[in-house]
Amino acid sequence: IYSGETWTEHWKSKVVFINEVENINPRLFYVEKINFYNSDSTNIYDYFSKLGFDSKKISFVDTSSLNKKTINDLKNISYNPNSIIEIINWSPDIIKLNVKTNSSQFLFLSEIFYPGWEVNIDAEIIKTNGLFRGIIIPEGEREILLEYKPKEVIIGKWIYIISLICVLLLLIIGVKKRQNV
Repeated sequence: IYSGETWTEHWKSKVVFINEVENINPRLFYVEKINFYNSDSTNIYDYFSKLGFDSKKISFVDTSSLNKKTINDLKNISYNPNSIIEIINWSPDIIKLNVKTNSSQFLFLSEIFYPGWEVNIDAEIIKTNGLFRGIIIPEGEREILLEYKPKEVIIGKWIYIISLICVLLLLIIGVKKRQNV
């Protein structure tokens, strides 16, 4: 309470300023250059402290958990500024995109890398810049679907369904026994 006013009365009379922040990267974009590092021997965060780091131009990919095919695919990517990305749907557990590119591209998503995400193309979700997600997008036009399907949640759902069925069966048996008595 401010000088006898309630909180809402106080803020109704105030002007609120909104600052626009410039030079913010979009939610997703194709990366211009990929640098490789091994998290077992390199601290990725040393790179970020250097002046001039621009995550849209350079992304760092940890090779310690990638197979040779994925590393070779990443090395063969040549950035194409004319590649297109369109967001169709973005929710906490489903991301749907339309992509169109004339060559393979590396797509950066400003979403936290977390196990349990699956993608509908023959590609893996790659930990990028030590924290975010990246995907190799093959040449062509397609719909990309990322879904959060952690094994623990699926197992928990089945345990819940089986438990619910057991409880319902026990209730039905209990009611039938009471009717027979």
